[in-house]
Amino acid sequence: MSIYTHKGSLIESIQSTVPELALVLDAAGYATCPDCGTRIKCGPAGLKNLEKHHCGTATCQTARAKRDKNAKMKKNGLILSFLKPTPAPVPSAISRSAPVHSYRLGPATANDTSPTASTLGSRASSPVIQPVLPEPITEGFISDLGKLVKSLPSSIPKASELNKLAIFRAEPRSFDDPAIDTDELWETSLNKVLKATLGWGKEGNMEELIRRGKWGLDGLVNFVTYFMRERGVSEELFRGKLNYLFEELEKR
Repeated sequence: MSIYTHKGSLIESIQSTVPELALVLDAAGYATCPDCGTRIKCGPAGLKNLEKHHCGTATCQTARAKRDKNAKMKKNGLILSFLKPTPAPVPSAISRSAPVHSYRLGPATANDTSPTASTLGSRASSPVIQPVLPEPITEGFISDLGKLVKSLPSSIPKASELNKLAIFRAEPRSFDDPAIDTDELWETSLNKVLKATLGWGKEGNMEELIRRGKWGLDGLVNFVTYFMRERGVSEELFRGKLNYLFEELEKR
């Protein structure tokens, strides 16, 4: 079974027990997940795409846990602020001093050993520490796809230029259009390319598509990696197209 397969109709179950959480697909094609509260682009399949490719996934569970944690912290903070006594203001007995005027210091010379010059020099030479940003959660999806492709046995033949996936041998930037946003790029270009090669659902003949090498799945991995990292295409969108491929790769 694929690691991305969901059990049952989660949305129908939630809607039947909690009517006020009924899903609504807005004019832009987005709907709010009833589990984690994230606004998700549903695509042509509508609410079925949200149920099949988002609800119950690791991404959904992570967002839900973060939301619940923030809500709990906010609630605890409100309780503490309510219980904490407000101290009475104490008037200051210290008279205000005259304002201090700043003066620009001249550049320190080589023989200047004053504390001010040495302090300024040490501060100027101190390195600036940049914060380390966390890796995006989509790296797990890219990594899983790459591992499945690399682990294909040698019995799987290498692809030729006639293989359907050979289209992805081209530089991924050739499919990109920086002038349009990510959602429009998916609808007008990427979605059509993937559908033409992989089919929709389980239409594609994986016995012919699954091939090793640069004319085969290696090119597809590069294609997905580029558009997720460089253009921020949603993991859910690619997962919807590659779910059947994942299932078949796991059988090899």
